[in-house]
Amino acid sequence: MSVLYYHRMLEGFPKPLYQSVSYAAGYSKRSFVLTTPDRNDHVLIDPSEGMDLSFPELALLNEQGLGPKPNHVHVVHFDHDLDWKTNLSRNQSVIEQLRHADIDILYPFTGKSQIAHSLAEELEMPVRASPRETAYWAEDKKTLLDLEQLAPVPRGYKVWSNEELLAGWHDLLQHAAFPGKAVIKASQAASGVTSSIIKTEEHLRNFIDVFDLAELEGGVIEEWHDSDPRSPSINYFIYPDGTIKVLFISDQIFEDHDADYGEEGTRIHRGNRFPSTFPAAIREKIRQLTRPLAETLYAHGYWGPVGFDTIITNNSDIFITEINPRITGPHFGWRPMKNLGLSFFALQNEKVKKNTPFAALQNALQDVLYEPGRPEGYIMLNFFPGKFIGVVVASYETGIEVVQKKIASILKPLRS
Repeated sequence: MSVLYYHRMLEGFPKPLYQSVSYAAGYSKRSFVLTTPDRNDHVLIDPSEGMDLSFPELALLNEQGLGPKPNHVHVVHFDHDLDWKTNLSRNQSVIEQLRHADIDILYPFTGKSQIAHSLAEELEMPVRASPRETAYWAEDKKTLLDLEQLAPVPRGYKVWSNEELLAGWHDLLQHAAFPGKAVIKASQAASGVTSSIIKTEEHLRNFIDVFDLAELEGGVIEEWHDSDPRSPSINYFIYPDGTIKVLFISDQIFEDHDADYGEEGTRIHRGNRFPSTFPAAIREKIRQLTRPLAETLYAHGYWGPVGFDTIITNNSDIFITEINPRITGPHFGWRPMKNLGLSFFALQNEKVKKNTPFAALQNALQDVLYEPGRPEGYIMLNFFPGKFIGVVVASYETGIEVVQKKIASILKPLRS
């Protein structure tokens, strides 16, 4: 089956959120690693300022056995603020190419994208996602609190304004078991953007000085429990017929900022590692706790990819902290790992000096880059000035640590 990947980011999330992440529009490039050059898959790319449309990382990915054929990459100019007729006119050439391509299905980043649904209808092909309204409902951070009777969820409150946020903080303070910290999340956010940990009312007011929750469709304020920093995440795929399949469980990697608020929040998702390093009993418990949530999502009409984030507290309690009904970050490590026939991956967002060209990165990392047939190596994707995603893949566990140690040494002089 041939797939049209369109991982459009600039839709379904409030503008203040994706505007705070540099080059967010171009994150559609991440889908390169979901396919391989021997397939007939196509990829659509939303350009962004600073993007090199020659896609220098694609040639390297193809050498490594990943990525689409170069002539199957198409730059498009869709705008959800424009009517569909105008969008058709702006992208007529690409649409005609796609009409004549042998493509079976469109696979979006999120079902919240109206452009993805409209394009699939225009091309008369199914879209591998549930309807927009259902995807919005499932993504809303307030939804998990509505389902708290199904799984252990940190105590919290749904809020629609900064005034309600302040009231929610005061209510949390009244509980004897309050752990002393809370986390604020906007309703439609991803990768920890805006997620801010607060300890005092001063921290809360600093957050309010930066964000207006009324402009972000509200959000939640919840207790923040100290926990194992690996915070496992479980990914499912829910099929249209109701079949629910566990794909993988990975450990998360976070980058906590010292500041108590900021444009990208204080709890930023940086990457994932697979397999999870938690004991089998904990992984099984996570499956048991999240399965009723997955079943309820399907009962409400949601199907497609979904991830559930969890935390393991210092008392070994397990809490479900988020529902992420989309292609989550660890997919961009898990899928290439599987495509290459390997068993382990570690994905991490990296920052380097903004004037570092891709060729310089490739040259510096040449000795650790993955090559077909090797049992371990490094993959680079989603390159932009100053940032990229790096994935270590390996056929054995210690291979991850070996390559990571080498990479840290190589990148040290290149970091910003």
